[in-house]
Amino acid sequence: MLKSNVQMKVALALVAAVMFMSSSAEAAKKKNDPTIFIAPFSTQSTAEYHWISDAMANALGVRLFQTSKVNYIFRRQIMSSIRNDKIDRTELHDPKEAAELGKTLGADFAVVGTFNAAWPEIQIVIRVIDVSNNNVVHTFSVAGYLDDLVKLEGEIAVHLAEFKPLSKMPTKEGRFGTSKLYAWRHETLAQQILMAQSLAPTRASILPQEAIKKAMESAKAALAIDPKYDAAHASVALCHVLLQDLTNAGLAYEEASSSAKTDPEVALIGYFIKWQQRQDALALQELDNIIKNHQGFLRAYIYKGELLQAMNKHEDAVAHFQSFLERAPKQVRAMSGIGLSFSKLKRYNEAISITKQAVDMRPNSPTLLVSLADRYIDAQRYTEAETHLKNTMKSFPEYAPAYVRLSSVYLQVNRLLDAKHFAEEAIRLAGDLPQHNDRGAARINLAQYYLINGEITAAADALQLAHKDGATSIEQLQADSRCADGLKDSRMASSISLFK
Repeated sequence: MLKSNVQMKVALALVAAVMFMSSSAEAAKKKNDPTIFIAPFSTQSTAEYHWISDAMANALGVRLFQTSKVNYIFRRQIMSSIRNDKIDRTELHDPKEAAELGKTLGADFAVVGTFNAAWPEIQIVIRVIDVSNNNVVHTFSVAGYLDDLVKLEGEIAVHLAEFKPLSKMPTKEGRFGTSKLYAWRHETLAQQILMAQSLAPTRASILPQEAIKKAMESAKAALAIDPKYDAAHASVALCHVLLQDLTNAGLAYEEASSSAKTDPEVALIGYFIKWQQRQDALALQELDNIIKNHQGFLRAYIYKGELLQAMNKHEDAVAHFQSFLERAPKQVRAMSGIGLSFSKLKRYNEAISITKQAVDMRPNSPTLLVSLADRYIDAQRYTEAETHLKNTMKSFPEYAPAYVRLSSVYLQVNRLLDAKHFAEEAIRLAGDLPQHNDRGAARINLAQYYLINGEITAAADALQLAHKDGATSIEQLQADSRCADGLKDSRMASSISLFK
């Protein structure tokens, strides 16, 4: 009976997932809430003013978070798409480029800005782009003194509120958390580092300790100027989390928690701390509270679905993502999430089908293309996975995750030298700061290769480096019978202990 009930739940979830494509257009018509993102500003000014690009986008993003009747694309999601899809952020002033990013993000409108700064003055031009047709639907400019940037940010908000979908945007000066210019600057420098760290449900940090400590110094410098700057307290808390100092992370977050209802970064760091503390139920509750208070904050819905997946509640994850897609039918990451959960439930054909639908909506997204490869691999359809990955690599020759997955395919079909080659290529392409732990995953593949070949010392070294690069599991090694003898070797003990 229990098995029958489980099958029934999965079947119902599958029906919902397959049906949503036909119903999403109608759902979109019923929803009046547009999806909007604010891109980092573009400039040709000298490097000393580049921090303004992120500062303005972050501050206006906080206001957007506080605006009712809109769906808000979170800053981390924007930066992740810029990195993963190899988008040149300096070109986002171009309506066509901004619209392309908007399509990737599932947005309806993009807010883009350009500025020219030369002491003591700054001129800023703002445009709102309709993603569907690249048209500029609202534009204005502001100008003033660099010392008055906080005031100018408020003026920008006033003019943005003249655009009807943003008519409820709050316009009070300093609404983003401080009125102190140099506190704002220091906190922006901290966030420029910390934005590379995903807050998705993972217990690994991909940032080097030196970078985390530099971000901590910047955030503390902001607090020295404005001790009540909650965003800076939240940045300090996140730094402590990434340094595995959870006690001080909790204490730092207490200083910022009052802003959880007004600042998206503060809100999500609260959930992330709970997740890192392995308080899964409380982390889920934090996300539920965010969604309750800010129904347009799309990233919180994604993280909730991914948290359910991390808790192995895949039926719940499917139901959650499906419900979310009724609100925001262009959010293909939710479709990809449904595919992952179906795959975990061993519904491989359905997993591939829903992921293909996501790829059809965003055919130029390397992230989705690799997700489809993952579904082929899960289904042990290795020939299709190989062909798909090679095509992906032709279009995106420097996208490291594709090389990692092709290495995994070759490990499965016993083409070991090819597996080693593509793992090494992935490490080379991933660079010094791995995204999605690509280097760590590639090093796990190398460790698997070395274990299969009986090269124990090399396997142990690869595992040490994999852990350093953010890998959190050696399940694939433990599941491979070819690695069994090597894993029992005493020379592997210290490396294996890192993953317990």
